[in-house]
Amino acid sequence: MAHDKDRYLDLRNDTWHLRMRVPARYRSVENRKIIKQSLHTDSKTEAKTLATALRRDLLADLDRRLAGKHARMNGAFENIVALARARGVTYRTAPELAGGSLSDLMMRFERLMKEDPSASQSELISAELGGVDRPVTRITELVTEYEKASRSRLAGKTDDQRRRWRNPYTRAVKELLKVVPNKPAAEITRQDALSLEAVYLDRVAEGEILADTANKSLGFLRTLLRAHCKRHQLDDNLAFAELTVSGGRPSKKRREFSEEWLSTTLLCQNPLPGTNDEIRDVLVIMVETGASPAEITGALPHHFRVYDNIPHIQLREEGRKLKNEFRVRDLALVGQAVEAARRHPEGFLRYRNKPGFSDAANAFLRENGLLPTAEHTVYSIRHSFQGRMRRAGGIDQFFQARMMGHSAKKVMKRESYGDDLTLEQRLALMNVIRLDISPEERRQAKQVLLNEFMAA
Repeated sequence: MAHDKDRYLDLRNDTWHLRMRVPARYRSVENRKIIKQSLHTDSKTEAKTLATALRRDLLADLDRRLAGKHARMNGAFENIVALARARGVTYRTAPELAGGSLSDLMMRFERLMKEDPSASQSELISAELGGVDRPVTRITELVTEYEKASRSRLAGKTDDQRRRWRNPYTRAVKELLKVVPNKPAAEITRQDALSLEAVYLDRVAEGEILADTANKSLGFLRTLLRAHCKRHQLDDNLAFAELTVSGGRPSKKRREFSEEWLSTTLLCQNPLPGTNDEIRDVLVIMVETGASPAEITGALPHHFRVYDNIPHIQLREEGRKLKNEFRVRDLALVGQAVEAARRHPEGFLRYRNKPGFSDAANAFLRENGLLPTAEHTVYSIRHSFQGRMRRAGGIDQFFQARMMGHSAKKVMKRESYGDDLTLEQRLALMNVIRLDISPEERRQAKQVLLNEFMAA
C-alpha cells in the first residue's frame, strides 16, 4: 500500500505534481474536483515536503473562501459556525469551552498547532476556540430566523404563498408571548412550554379552540426552537417535546357537496348570478377536475391547453410553487369546464398568485344562503371530487391519489410503482364521474376506462 503522503504526488515528465481531490464541503467555492499543481522538482523527497505545505495552504485558502461566502450570506457568527461544521467540530464559545471537557479543548489546541503553528488564520482560531459570541435571538425573531434558514425550501414561492407559510408560525409565537416575556429563545424552559400548554388546555375545555389547533401551534413552536438550536449549534431544546392537548369538541371536517348541489348550483344554465366571472368559472373547473383554487388561478395562459385534441390544464411549478411534487400533473377538461377555461385566454388574472379567492367565494356563497351547512366551503368541492371517484367503483386508491395530486405511497401505506396516468386515462377517469351524463353514458365511460387501463 502506498504511503499516505504519496497519494498526493503525480510524476509527469520527470516533474512531480500535487494531485489533490477537493473535499465535498468546498464544492460551493471551488468548481474543480481535482486540483493539480506543479511542485517544480524532480526529487521525490523534496516533492513530499512541498506537497504537504502546498496542500495545507490550499486547504487554508479554501477555508477562507468558504468562510467569506458564509460571511456574505449569513454574517460573522453564521460564518464561523459553518466553518466549524465544515471542519467536523461543534462550535462552542470560549466560555462554553472553558466550562466543558478538557480533552475536547486540548484536541482543538493540538489541531490548530498542527495546521496553523504561526496562528495566522483568525477564522480557524475562531471556529475552533470560540472567537465569536453567540448573537441573542429573541422569541420575536424566531420566525424571521427560520424563514432565512428555509430559503431553499421557499425558493419559487409567491409572496402570497410565503405569507401563508409564515402566518401559522407567527400566530404560534404571539400565543407564546402571552405567557412569557420576549426573552432570548435559548432561555425558553420546559416550564414556559407547560404554561402555554395549560392555557391551551383551558381554551380547549371551554370550546374556544380545537385540540388540533392547540397541537399545531405547539408543533410550530417545537419546529422553530429545534431550527434555532441547529442553526446556532446548540444542544436541542426539548421544552416543547411530547406536549399534546386532547379532548374538547371534535374537529370540524369539510363536508362534501352532494351531486345535486353541484349540478343545480354550479353546473346549471346560469351559475352564481351576481358574482364575478373568475369565481364562477374557477368553481366550475374545480367541480370537473378536482383541482384546488390555487392550482387553477396560479396557472399561466400557456398552461391552458383548451384547443388540444383533449382539452386540459397543465399544473406546473412555473411562476409559483405547488404544494408538493405530486401536484405537478395534467388534468383533462370535460363538460362545462372546457368553456369555463376558454372564457379566460389569459388565465385568471384577478386571483393569480394573490390572496382572496377562497374568502371572496366563500363569502358570496354564505351571504346568498348557498352553502348547505357551516362546515361546507369552496374547498369542499375538491373533497367532493374524490368522493365521487370513491363511490364510482373501479377507481382504486392509486388512481385517486394520482388524480388528486396526493402521494400514492402515503395513501396506500406502501411503496407505489408504475408510470403516471396518461392524459387519455385521466380523461377516461373524469368521464366516469361526470355529473351531466346519463346512466347509459356512464356505463359506456366505464367500459372506455377499462379498455384504457387494459391497453396500458
